[in-house]
Amino acid sequence: MAMSLSNLAALHLDQSRNTEAEPLVRRTLAIRENALGPDHPDTAESLDIISKIFLDQKEPEKALSLQQRAFTIREKAFGSSHSHIAMSLNNLGMIYHSQKQYTRAGTFYERAIAMTETALGKHHPFVAYSLTGLASVCRAQEQHDKADVLLQRARAIRNMER
Repeated sequence: MAMSLSNLAALHLDQSRNTEAEPLVRRTLAIRENALGPDHPDTAESLDIISKIFLDQKEPEKALSLQQRAFTIREKAFGSSHSHIAMSLNNLGMIYHSQKQYTRAGTFYERAIAMTETALGKHHPFVAYSLTGLASVCRAQEQHDKADVLLQRARAIRNMER
């Protein structure tokens, strides 16, 4: 049941229908917490999705609280150097970026990049995703040359996929 709700929520999110997705994800979260426990990685996945919805709704404080909980769950479940941890680090970077906490955001993006490169390789698509986030932070800090280098690297990774 939780998987079906999660898939339907993902479909709504892909179509930018966050209002319809949110109750489905909340229901998925409740099911997962009851069936699997509050510290299960699948619970973290639901928290992650709700966090992204809050970020899209311009509610970064709510997003941050949920994303920190997801990070803690993943770190307990997978250890401190797993690719799932890198995903949480990237998402924390996005939240801090939205709050204009650029130094903090940059630190999280850099950690996500390093961890992803170690876990999945330097040319993994998620590295490009985090590089793009870091480049955006650099632009916000008027570090245009650094941003350009990061974006070139991200493009090169994306071009390898083709």
